[in-house]
Amino acid sequence: MSFDFDSWKLASIGISRLRGESGAALHRLLVDAVFKLPAYPKEKTYTIIEVRGEFSVKGEKGDQRYLGRMHPARASLVLETSAVATERDASFGVDLTRAAIEAIENMRMGRDLTFTIAFQGIAMGPSGLRQVNSQQDHVVNKGTWVEVLTQLDYKKLMLIEVPIPDPVQSPKLSKALVHLAEAQSAIIDGRYRDAVGRCRDVLESLSVALEDQDEKDPDVQALFENTRAMDKERRYRVVRRAMKVLSNPAHHADATADQSGWDRLDALSVVTIAAALLRRFAGVAEGK
Repeated sequence: MSFDFDSWKLASIGISRLRGESGAALHRLLVDAVFKLPAYPKEKTYTIIEVRGEFSVKGEKGDQRYLGRMHPARASLVLETSAVATERDASFGVDLTRAAIEAIENMRMGRDLTFTIAFQGIAMGPSGLRQVNSQQDHVVNKGTWVEVLTQLDYKKLMLIEVPIPDPVQSPKLSKALVHLAEAQSAIIDGRYRDAVGRCRDVLESLSVALEDQDEKDPDVQALFENTRAMDKERRYRVVRRAMKVLSNPAHHADATADQSGWDRLDALSVVTIAAALLRRFAGVAEGK
């Protein structure tokens, strides 16, 4: 793509990479671009000011979602041709909400991503003043996008903003937290069955930390029998046991398990509940 003024190519534009910066409420996606300006004689010098852009993501079926405006990450960018060909590196930032990142992930579904990046500027030169525009699609493979998600701290707050326990403060939950991180990675990779299966490990590790003995508790063993007489803590145990039952088929390879299909919504639901249960029982496991 390039900035053109009539028949004059003022600057060719390339995208070198995408990267992320985490924030408290907003997360910033940075687009690193390279502007190559050809040599022009002094009487044909052009200057491009107010360089900015717009950022969108494309779905597999061609549907497009607008994500926001891009602005130079540091100072305003001015491009000027000269008698010698030059190159300018510049970064542009677009602020993403948590909902916007989730929307991108819902469109990606564990695959590569295609972003539409459009640049605009105001060109001034011997032929006058005019807005210049340039647009191109930029494909980001799954591995690169996973790195960007890591830079955005996508895993630090789970899905519905459930804070994850600190392994330093809750050492008995360390194994459960490892399994939870594996479940999150599986969702990002599009391995939804693996994500649900890892949650079975999360709940098993949580049971060990809480020293559960479900097989010796007839009320829990029978699951929903006698629930009217159960207090809150025993009802939570029913939920945890039910989650084990739900996630168990994704954890094994047998005829029953093979009949179960797991999609992104299943994985998000199970991982969210597992994260919430870990948060709820972090203090109990540590005897606090």
